[in-house]
Amino acid sequence: MDAAAPAVGEPAPAGAARPRFDGYLVVDKPAGWTSFDVVARARRLLGERKIGHAGTLDPAATGVLPIAVGSARKTLEYLAGADKTY
Repeated sequence: MDAAAPAVGEPAPAGAARPRFDGYLVVDKPAGWTSFDVVARARRLLGERKIGHAGTLDPAATGVLPIAVGSARKTLEYLAGADKTY
């Protein structure tokens, strides 16, 4: 393991080169977190501003929250409006 690499769950150092990621993250949203909280954490950890989610989940609910990163955001329209099951 590279000594300069950040620990798992920690953001990379400022100015560090980050590999580009375009695609989906499937997040198991914990109770008490808003969908915005999940997106904000993903932005911080990935160092990416272009992140969106496929629909807001109730903060008290747990469940799958699809997160689109980079150019994958263009496909969110196909998930928007899909039925949610609690």
